[in-house]
Amino acid sequence: MFGKGDWMVYRKVDEKTLNKMKKWRKAGLSYMEIAKRLHLSNNTIQYHLKKEYRKKSIERVKKWQKKHPKIMQERNKKWRKENPLKYRKIICISLVKGYLKRNIISIDDLKQIIKEFRGR
Repeated sequence: MFGKGDWMVYRKVDEKTLNKMKKWRKAGLSYMEIAKRLHLSNNTIQYHLKKEYRKKSIERVKKWQKKHPKIMQERNKKWRKENPLKYRKIICISLVKGYLKRNIISIDDLKQIIKEFRGR
């Protein structure tokens, strides 16, 4: 069993890497063999290839977050401070999604707003 080491790289899995994972798994490679080839953890491979594993992983994280709200608040506060632009973008997108969902604005209204904003 492998632990954390030099061979492991922490990064997001892009579409190209995901396609390789799927191809190799279909060819019969184990999750560990795929992990070694891509320099990723076995957990990362399983997360992306097994729906049930991903579901349980997300549930586990949510459960931990619910159990430790103070830690989550501090982490979120720190992240917002370190990433103010990303945070503002997320807030804007969330607001717009809510407005669209509740029919407060239409997609045409949104396009017009964007067009006017770009014209400034």
